Amino acid sequence: MRLPRSLMVRSPAIVISIAALPLSLGGGSYAGAMMSRPASPAAQTFTFHDLTLINGWVPLGQGFNEGRPGYAVNGDVVRLRGALRQPSGSNHQFAVLPRAARPTHLLNIMVLTAADAPGVLEILPNGVIQAFFGNSTTATTLAGISYTTNS
Repeated sequence: MRLPRSLMVRSPAIVISIAALPLSLGGGSYAGAMMSRPASPAAQTFTFHDLTLINGWVPLGQGFNEGRPGYAVNGDVVRLRGALRQPSGSNHQFAVLPRAARPTHLLNIMVLTAADAPGVLEILPNGVIQAFFGNSTTATTLAGISYTTNS
């Protein structure tokens, strides 16, 4: 492609832009960038175990698609799942985590309870898990909660 000489003299920026266009549309720059990328880390595998519920707490039940409350550990990462309720009783403690799933420090995590009310999930270093506030005894979800044991 030939550009008129008057255009090249008046505006060198236009000439440079036109010359760079083919490279930016798929020239060597994309392939070079892809070659220098680090490999993606492998996905972690988690095997879930049911929590032993105490103090009158039970799984939320059918129709909610939340699943039975449980935990999984991979290295120092812990994930929780499921939902629960407390139809009778008043003790906020609903389970005790095994040593491998316990955090180093006290964790207070905002959770969703019945009627979309915010609640608090408290996980103590001794493994005790408790649900407070909102409508926690009607329904508390553990879905999406993860933390590290060195938290």
